[in-house]
Order: sequence, then structure tokens, then C-alpha cells
Amino acid sequence: MWNSLRKSLEIDTIYSMNSFIYIIKKLPILKDLFTNDIYKNTRSKKVFGFFGIIFSLLKKLLYKYIYFYIIYYVSSSLLKNHPDKAFIHIYFVLTLIGMFIHNRILDPSKKKYFSLILFNMESTSFLKATILWNQFTLLFWNSIFLFYFSYLLKISFDGTILLIVFSFFIRLIGEEGLILFYKKYHDMFYNNTILYFSIIIPIFACCFLPLINIYLTSNILLIGTMVSIVLGFLSFLLLWNTKDYKKMYKEVSHNTNPMDQKNNKDYMRQSMVEVRDKDKWIHSKKLEGKEGFHYLNTIFTERHKEILFRSIKRYSILLILFYIGVIYCITNNLYKKEIESILNVHILWLPLIMFFLNRGSIITQAMFYNCDHAFLKYQFYREPKNLLSLFKIRMITLIQLNLLPAIILSIGNTIIYFLIKKTDLIGISIGIILSLNIFFSIHYLVIYYLLQPYNKDMEMKSIPYLIVSFLTYLISFTITLTKLSPILLMSGIIVFTIVYIPISIHLVKKYAPSTFRIH
Repeated sequence: MWNSLRKSLEIDTIYSMNSFIYIIKKLPILKDLFTNDIYKNTRSKKVFGFFGIIFSLLKKLLYKYIYFYIIYYVSSSLLKNHPDKAFIHIYFVLTLIGMFIHNRILDPSKKKYFSLILFNMESTSFLKATILWNQFTLLFWNSIFLFYFSYLLKISFDGTILLIVFSFFIRLIGEEGLILFYKKYHDMFYNNTILYFSIIIPIFACCFLPLINIYLTSNILLIGTMVSIVLGFLSFLLLWNTKDYKKMYKEVSHNTNPMDQKNNKDYMRQSMVEVRDKDKWIHSKKLEGKEGFHYLNTIFTERHKEILFRSIKRYSILLILFYIGVIYCITNNLYKKEIESILNVHILWLPLIMFFLNRGSIITQAMFYNCDHAFLKYQFYREPKNLLSLFKIRMITLIQLNLLPAIILSIGNTIIYFLIKKTDLIGISIGIILSLNIFFSIHYLVIYYLLQPYNKDMEMKSIPYLIVSFLTYLISFTITLTKLSPILLMSGIIVFTIVYIPISIHLVKKYAPSTFRIH
């Protein structure tokens, strides 16, 4: 078993090292400094391997910190009355959700494929080693951050230990539960969409119970932890004595081959933008008077209206339900003070909310899969005049498509601010929302044209694109942590958006003919 663990970690380290080298080679500044010979140079690989491990640890540290910080921020800033109780409550509920969505034993990853299929490692030893390593890393990271944030919130030592123990054993229950589900139904639990969301959504909704002064009690935490220990220990014994692990993994990897590029996560997202048969027929009236790129864009929009509006309608319905609930609470004097305290910082959350509401990313992906992937093979499509013409048409289309949730958000905020007698924020809120709708719609289109992230196999391989997307999220999130006045925030966003439009058009006109191509 220990030999299997050593070999598994060695494979993981080498794969991470080569992946890190690949990322470095793809960076615009460094891509010309390194050739493929770097993969053969042992000394260079050791250096890159060291930095690759550091990078991997920092990435893990960052992700964990963001996760815990969000819980801490919500608890300390939005639920100020009992931040310690709120933190315990939210973490407990999210850990329950993690039992269903963070299972790794049957995950068809490349690491497992290398170990079990290519190198034919003994499956029982590999499974035991994987269980121990996963649980050790889980215990290590959770302990660090739980102790740190518990210290900030003055959570008792006993409460912190219970949370650590609960999260440790609940993961074992989730792993064994997934295996039992697979043995019975020969499918992964998360592939059963109805069952999956019927469990996840109600549990997630429990995160909001502190808003109505309902918290997880210390007795429930103790009982939950004791139950998790018993069930977790039984799950561990079942996992430890699993005899047909390799057979199950082969079945899973056969359905989703991790080494087949057409089955990786980037490619599988294509199912989100596939054209339905019923959308391939377009009424002639829709195309009357259209020609050139207007004609092409109309065909694309009409064929993808089901995909584009399905996502937009879901977000819109959720927003409407949310505002109905908030308006009901305010008009009936239910938790009005708590809601008002949240709305005092609500303005600063609008950039982050609009970042997630905007569908620019999935729309540009649909553009590539079902339009640009074919047309970019022809020179006329990449001529500066044609590129700029289609870019401007698409820019207006994206703004229009993303307008529905923006309008609902504006109307909802208007009603709420009127009810709590903060009418001075109505105009500011609408200005921020509409400006951000324009900005994010254009921004996703700009980085798509300038950093075209997909290759000929429709895989997303652009590191700069991912970096820019992450920085966009990071800036949106950082604004929530500032203490900007609403009027200053609105003015800054409007001015930035107005300046961004001509700059983006200029950049596309100058650079897109060389950057917007098939890789």
C-alpha cells in the first residue's frame, strides 16, 4: 500500500510538473524562450518541478482560503448578531453538500488512468492509498483554516474540533455512498439530474436560515458529528474492503475516457451549446431585409435561442423568486432590520452579481462551436473590415441577450429601496446594473476575439484567457470588500464603461486579424 502511495504521488508530481511547464510555455512573455526540448532536460525539469509543486500548493491554499473567507465574510459582515453561530451553521450545511459533490474515488481523472490503466497498479493498494491521502490532505487543510477563522470569530475549541471531525468523516460517507449508488444503478449519482438537484438545492437553502434567526445548535452539531463518526467508520471499512474497484473504474473511464480529448471537461461543455433539431428551421420573416453579417448573426441567434434563453430564463426566475421573498418579508415586517443591514452593502455586491449573471462566456463558446470554428478556415472571415463589422453586430446582440436579468435586477432593487425608504439609491442601482450589463457583454466578446481560447479540437487551451477571466472575477469580488460610496462606484463604472467601448473596438480592429484564428 505504501509503495502504491509513493508511486501514485510520483505520477501526480510528474504530471503536475509537466502541466506547469506547459502553462509557462503558453504565457505570452515566455513562450518564445522555451522549446519542447525543455521536457527532456532533467535539471530544468527539477527546477520547474519545484516551482510546480509550490504553485500547486499555493493554488490549493488560495482556493481553500477563498472558500473559508466567503463563509467568514458572510458570517461577520452580513450576520453580525451571531457571527460565530452563523459560521458554524453555514460550514456545516456546505460540508453536507460536499458529501455529494466532492467525491473523488470514482472520479475518472488522468492520474487514476495513468496509475490503474497505463501502469497497471494493484487496484486494492491504490484505493487504500488514495483514501488515506485524500483524508490526510482534507484533515490538514480544514484544520488550518478552521482553527484560524474560529480564532477570529471566537468559536470555542470544542466547536472547532467537532467541525473538523464532522468534515473528516462525512467525506468517507459520501465516497462509499457514491460506490453503493454506482453498484446498484451502474451510473454516477450526479448524472441523475432530478435526484441530484432535489437533494442539493434544499440542503443549500438551509444556508440562509440564519437570516431568519435559525441557527445550528450545539446539540445538533454534537449529534451530527457522532452520527458521522459511526457512519463514517462503517464507510471506511466498506471502502477498505472494496474488491472490484478496478472493474468499476474501467467502466466509468470507458464511458468518460480521461485521455480522450473529446471527453474532457472543455469539450463536454459543447453539449451546452449544441443546436437542437427544432431550432435548425428558421422562419423566413426573421431573415427578411437581412444581408451579409447581419444575416449570419440572425441565423446564429435564432438557432441558439433555446440555449441562450434557457439559461437566461432560469436566472430570471430565480431573481424573481428571490425578490418576491424579500418584498414579502419587508412588507410584513419580518426580519426587516436584518434585510436592511444586508441592503446597506448590497450596492457593492452588484459587480460580482452581474459577473455571474452575464452569459457572455457561454454565448461566445456557442459562437465558436457552431459558427466561427468553421468560418475561421476562410481568409475573408478574418479580414479586418469583416471582423470589425461582425464584432459590432455581436456586441449589440450580447447586450440585448443579457438585458432581461439586468432589467429584473433593476426593477427588484427599485421596489426594495422604495419600501425601505432609500430612494436615493434607486437611480444609482439602475445606473450600475445597466452599465455593468454593457461592460461584461462587451468584455467577454473582446477577450474572445483577442485571446481566442479554443483550438482545432474545440478545447479551451488559452492560459491568458483564463488569467483575464480570473482577474475579472477577482476585481469584481474585491469591490465587495471596499467601502466605496454608491455614487462614486456608479460614476467609476459608467466612466470606465464609456471609455472601454472605443478602446475595445480599437483593439479588435488592430489585433483581432492576427489573434482571432484557429490554434
